[in-house]
Amino acid sequence: MCARYAPAANPKQLLSELIRISAVKETDDNWFKVLTRTYLPKFDDPASLEHLGQSIENFANTIDHNRAHNDPESKLFERVVEADDGIRPEDLPRFKQFVRDRAQLLLEEIDNWLSQLDTPKENNDKAVVNTGLGIYHYVEKKD
Repeated sequence: MCARYAPAANPKQLLSELIRISAVKETDDNWFKVLTRTYLPKFDDPASLEHLGQSIENFANTIDHNRAHNDPESKLFERVVEADDGIRPEDLPRFKQFVRDRAQLLLEEIDNWLSQLDTPKENNDKAVVNTGLGIYHYVEKKD
């Protein structure tokens, strides 16, 4: 699997890193259990800044693309849902958990769907489209 998804990576180093970040754990000799499909780097990790920049770039490119295209079929998916009158502070933890649970299920379903596609390298395709879906939860800060 390492050769397919991270061909330049050393499999042992990759496994060590997955264990270090608690994404997998060893259950028996040479058997490992995946603990999460999600990885968000810690604030002081250099990957955190890279994640921030990539997320902002992807979101800004989506908005820019949609502004430049009048045909609704040409636009990329970009929607926001918000409480019209806000919510009570005591409801925020429940909303956060609801969003995490439901969004994670959706993202896993999309990830499963994408993983069923043939990879461009397997079909010797010259053109490759890098695409994905990002979901974020915001809470407006009051000054």
